[in-house]
Amino acid sequence: MSDDFEDLLKRWLRDHGATDRSAIEAVAGHVAVLPPRRRRQLGPLAVAAAVIVAIGLAAFALVPRQSSVTSQPSSPVPPDPAAFAGDARLARCGASVDTALDVFEMGRARDYRLHLPAMGLSPELDVDTPGFVVVFRDMQPFAVLGAPPPAGQTWPPRSLAPGHHDVCILVGADPATAELNIYDDVDITGLAAFVAGTDPSTSSGPDATASVAASPSIEPSLTPEPAPAWVDRLAGQLECTGEVANIGDEVSGTAGTDPLGPTAAAALTSFLGPTNAYASLPAGGFTQIHVDIHWASFGHLVGGRLKAVIVLTDISDFGPGWVVRGIRACDASEFDPAVPLTFPVTIWTDSSGARVSTDLIRSMAGPAHCGWDTVTFLQFGGDLYFRDPKGAMNAWTTTSFEPRALIPRNAEASGYRSGGAALWTVPGGDAYLDFSGHVERWPRSTDSTIGCM
Repeated sequence: MSDDFEDLLKRWLRDHGATDRSAIEAVAGHVAVLPPRRRRQLGPLAVAAAVIVAIGLAAFALVPRQSSVTSQPSSPVPPDPAAFAGDARLARCGASVDTALDVFEMGRARDYRLHLPAMGLSPELDVDTPGFVVVFRDMQPFAVLGAPPPAGQTWPPRSLAPGHHDVCILVGADPATAELNIYDDVDITGLAAFVAGTDPSTSSGPDATASVAASPSIEPSLTPEPAPAWVDRLAGQLECTGEVANIGDEVSGTAGTDPLGPTAAAALTSFLGPTNAYASLPAGGFTQIHVDIHWASFGHLVGGRLKAVIVLTDISDFGPGWVVRGIRACDASEFDPAVPLTFPVTIWTDSSGARVSTDLIRSMAGPAHCGWDTVTFLQFGGDLYFRDPKGAMNAWTTTSFEPRALIPRNAEASGYRSGGAALWTVPGGDAYLDFSGHVERWPRSTDSTIGCM
């Protein structure tokens, strides 16, 4: 290769590598959970060709497409809103074929960063439940989306930056009960209706596979690098009292995030830091339980029983360093109570003082970016209640928070306690927290699936 051509190639890669590398990372998601790519030594020309092919494929995978390479569909396909004309989910988002820019389904809501790689972290979407996404064409007034401001207040004026749109995401298959989440000013750069690794067959529109273009074949590696046996079946290694939580995934596929640290321990510390998107993991208290030349696993043990496991590796296509490759965990109620959580959730106890699963009852602070940080959300028995001293949630309740209340005669004791308070509820009515000196009334939400607006 001539010096002139080498210089030209280096300049081309330098000018294009940054943008397209983030596109490659976006395809893999916020935590890579796919097996390592097999590697072999290539000559200088082969390396250059491979890099160019990889950049082209990643950019192609992220471009919203409406037809295959070989055929043009006779009817609209996602993300064309016309593919969902008359869909009740479109109406639930307050959208129509005319007001929507893009509409598509997600097989799992937690894949939202694969479909919208520039979107901010939203832990409320970190579930395996199907998702339905509407990207609005123009800025939407919140009142149109079912969120009128509280009485006597108005929504602050706002505007959208170029390439930013309001987005509605429904979590759940039933339009009537799906959790409604509205996000304003979302950067939709790199939007992909379908991404590698997701199941397009879940689409209710025309053949979803029509919008996934075929990729050139890539020659497999001749020297596979098998992972140690202990990285398999992570959920089976846990010793949960209850069910394994819907957090993370097994080790499979290809590592796709930037390295988090020069060592496995440093990468784990970085991963468990303030930007962690998983709700909820222990923010500390991990011990190394396995180590290999390219792999390491750390476990959170309580009484000698494994309650959470995180696997890391330094096998990555994005430079030296360690990345997270697999996560499985028990319910947060089974973690060491002395260790804080990555996403704060209050754990309740039963009449014996035993900690209760967050699937049964949990409470947490409202999201600050919605102006709900003065609110405590309590989820119990399929209902949602608010501790709301400032009335921020009055639009979703028929009563209001009362700091000095009396427990009604028809209230039922739940048997659960938190912070010295016992929970009572009225069937179809409000919750009452008895602090052994005074009682608070927490109003019940008229929408148990309310999301962050």
